[in-house]
Amino acid sequence: MRSSSIHWFRDSAWRGQCLYIVPRISEEELALFDLLTQPEPQLTGKEKSLVKKTARELLNKLKGEKLVLDWRKRQESRAQTRGTTEEVLDRGLPEVYTRDLFARKTEAVFHHIYESYFGAGRGIYVAVM
Repeated sequence: MRSSSIHWFRDSAWRGQCLYIVPRISEEELALFDLLTQPEPQLTGKEKSLVKKTARELLNKLKGEKLVLDWRKRQESRAQTRGTTEEVLDRGLPEVYTRDLFARKTEAVFHHIYESYFGAGRGIYVAVM
């Protein structure tokens, strides 16, 4: 069984028809993932999965509750968005994030959110809502 699977893979790859599973991640989730993982920390596969899940959870929560019309203009809305960002990241990121690293990554993510999402479904990504 195993050798026939290898044979199929080799033949399929040779024909350019190699099938593989790609974890689904949107462009905006990938942007957060990159901010949270580059250039540090070094993560295991399981930890990377946690970061992807956390990025998705954060975007869903922010877009569903916090990124309303003119959210960037109101100090209270900005503070709530920052607080939600910290909460979700604190709850979801793996333990490898030190206190200092967590603070830097949280600031980078909030800055990205601020610059990328204008509120009420508008932002730099094609399908914000």
